[in-house]
Amino acid sequence: MRPEINNTENVIERNIGAFASCAEPTKMYAWWTMCCNANMMLAIHKAWDATVRFDNGLAQVNLLLNRVSPWVENRQPPAVRGQGCSQEQAG
Repeated sequence: MRPEINNTENVIERNIGAFASCAEPTKMYAWWTMCCNANMMLAIHKAWDATVRFDNGLAQVNLLLNRVSPWVENRQPPAVRGQGCSQEQAG
């Protein structure tokens, strides 16, 4: 084992903001590698950015997250599945 790579010192601190290559929604393996950190940050930003799109006077909500937008005001919490009561804001 290479001590500069395989060690147990400050594991949590060294992995803040990292993405594991083999994580699953309900479990994590005892071993993992750090993978795609730059790509994941870009992907998360692109998904967040695409939640609300505005084009030619029309606002389109693609994914209902808690996101502030100058074009759409969310008047209901996302707990109501598929029935967010949104209204275009004037001007």
